[in-house]
Amino acid sequence: MYDDYLIQLGREAGLTLFDFLLLSLCPIATMLGTMVSNAVSKIINKPEYEPETELPPHLQAKLGAGDDEEIALARYNAERRDWHEKNTARERRADSLRLPFVGFVLGLVIALYFVGAITTSVTSLARVLGLCVLLGYQAPSLWITQEKAIKKFVDKKVESLIGKHTQ
Repeated sequence: MYDDYLIQLGREAGLTLFDFLLLSLCPIATMLGTMVSNAVSKIINKPEYEPETELPPHLQAKLGAGDDEEIALARYNAERRDWHEKNTARERRADSLRLPFVGFVLGLVIALYFVGAITTSVTSLARVLGLCVLLGYQAPSLWITQEKAIKKFVDKKVESLIGKHTQ
């Protein structure tokens, strides 16, 4: 009866090989899903740098009598483009580290839901791993949607509080 357990956790509890596979493969599958989602979103939502057509007012005020506005605008756009490229590269590096970690934790939670709860067949394992990939792929867009909803809710609350305060 206890021979089925790979790791004995107590008198009548333990981890089978199937449970061990769930606990190790679900986080990996979810990490893959988050990384694919991140890669796809970078292709679809690639932020483009758009140069300015006019100098901002604070820079126009700094122009001297002999300064050329076109040269100042070109210099300003070059600085903005450099900043944009550095900022985008930093965000990509952060996402390439952050999202797989979050996917790993999500996969571990999914695996814990199914340990000991499903039949020990390859099809069950394949279905759970497929679920992990799909949830990992969908998780970043769900977080963005949730963030927008929370921001909208907070904005409405702040506006109502400001409205009550000014009356």
